[in-house]
Formats: sequence, structure tokens, C-alpha cells
Amino acid sequence: DPEVVSKDDVEMLQDLILAAVNDAHRKADEELQKIDRFVRRNTTGGAGGGVHLAGASTLTMLSTSAIVRNEAFDVGGGLAVEGAMNQVTLAGHASIRGNRTTDGEGLGGGVAIAIQSSVSLEDDASIRGNSGAYGGGAWVNGDLQLDDHAAVRGNLASGQGGGVNVGVDGTL
Repeated sequence: DPEVVSKDDVEMLQDLILAAVNDAHRKADEELQKIDRFVRRNTTGGAGGGVHLAGASTLTMLSTSAIVRNEAFDVGGGLAVEGAMNQVTLAGHASIRGNRTTDGEGLGGGVAIAIQSSVSLEDDASIRGNSGAYGGGAWVNGDLQLDDHAAVRGNLASGQGGGVNVGVDGTL
């Protein structure tokens, strides 16, 4: 709008463009915070085949949402929760299923939880049908909380902890 800013005011135009880009990034981040559908069939050569959280992030999976059939080379075939102060909640029938790590030393076929991070399974949420070397379902060096109806089942580890492998600093 020519009345709002002059085409000769380059600094003002730059500020407006930057504000619009920042707003778009904020909105995209808000949408990624809540998964209510599927994250599936993704691959990474590192951590978090489906989703990778790092540094004070929050992820809420609702209803029938799922992280499914993803693979990571070494950590968190479906979900890698790395860095401090991350919080993940699976509620309803949300699931992490059919994921895997491909390295012979891979941690957490379904999910890998680092120190000072937490994953909570509520209602009928589940971690199932995943595979990895250590913790077929979950490798926990942070905190994994399961309520009365949550399940970790049908996972496979080639090393230790078919369902869950709890590390030195982990709690279940």
C-alpha cells in the first residue's frame, strides 16, 4: 500500500518483509507442534527418521495420529527427542509404530529419549512394532511415562531391551 510505505524507504520495506517471514515461520512452528495425522515413510542418515526434536521443544500427538514406517541410521527411527527440556505427549490412540534404526548399534527403533527430556503416553497411546539394536520400542536416557492404558508392545531389539532399554540416566 503506497500510503503505508514509500517505495524509496528501503529500510521500512526490509522490516515489513522480515516481519512477514518471521510470522510465517512462527505459524509453521505452531502447526508442527501438534500432529493430528501421520508422519510416515521418511528416512534420515542421522537421528529422527520421522521427527527430530532438539532444545526445549513440545510435541503433542492427538487422537489417531501416528509416526509410522520411518527409519533413522542411528537414533530414533520414528522420533528422536534430543537436547534438554523437550516434552512429548501421545494421547488417545496416537502411536509410534513400524519404525526402525538401521545401524547395528542403533538406539530406539521407535523413539529415543535423551537426558532431561520426557515422553508421556496417555489413554490408549502406544509404541509398537518398531525395531532397533538397543530399545526396539524405546531407548530411554530421559523419562518415559506410561499411564494405565498405554502400551509398549511387539517391538524387537537385536541387542538389549526389546520393548524398552533404560539407560544410566533414564526413568520408566
